[in-house]
Amino acid sequence: MDQRLKEVPQTDLAEGRLIEEFLDWLKTKGVSWLLVAMVALCAYFGIVRWRTHQSNYEVEAWDALTTAKTPSALEEIADKYAGVESVPLVARIDAARRYMNAVQADQSLATVEGAPRTALTEEDRTSYLDRADRLYQSVLAADDNSGPKTLFMLMALNGRAAVAESRGNLEDARKFFEQAAARAEAFYPGLAQQARANAATVMQQERVATLLPAGTATRLDRQPPSLTPITVDPWLSKMLFPATEESNG
Repeated sequence: MDQRLKEVPQTDLAEGRLIEEFLDWLKTKGVSWLLVAMVALCAYFGIVRWRTHQSNYEVEAWDALTTAKTPSALEEIADKYAGVESVPLVARIDAARRYMNAVQADQSLATVEGAPRTALTEEDRTSYLDRADRLYQSVLAADDNSGPKTLFMLMALNGRAAVAESRGNLEDARKFFEQAAARAEAFYPGLAQQARANAATVMQQERVATLLPAGTATRLDRQPPSLTPITVDPWLSKMLFPATEESNG
């Protein structure tokens, strides 16, 4: 019992020394470490919040893209969500496609949903072609020669070819098809082959228009060379080769 009573003061003394050392550590270094821990904690919560915001922002961008009704709305989306994955490229290509569809259908684009569409004036037609070409050029300006962007660049180059054909600039159209073939060769050789075929036959339009009188039903006796079928989704085919799709219809 006496031995235990002697050990009690020594234990109390050791515990007191530990507490005193801990308080001294808090006074000298503890505050600094506490600040480091608080900063790390704030940084962690900041990263989590930023990632959540970024994810919501991307969802918002794609939602806006799928609900846009007019080319001008699509252009606004492309500018607003410039840093969101492929949204700007898709938005500009879709806007340009709508202008080209309006030109090919010879109908104006409704500025308000549900408004009647009228026949294009020559001024409207020129304006639509200019806008489509500008949008395709802005897509091409974002090219980094990477695989993931290849299809976007093909759509833009074939789109510019369609604009050139609509203006009667068949030589320019041929050059755009050739550029499309060169851009696709490394990643999509089948699409490159299709672009080269378009480049080789685009000048036939000029010969048909020259040799046959206006109003005469036309038919090409010489069939184009047979090509290996390319497996492409219908929606992608229309965006890649708008001029070809229209001429086949």
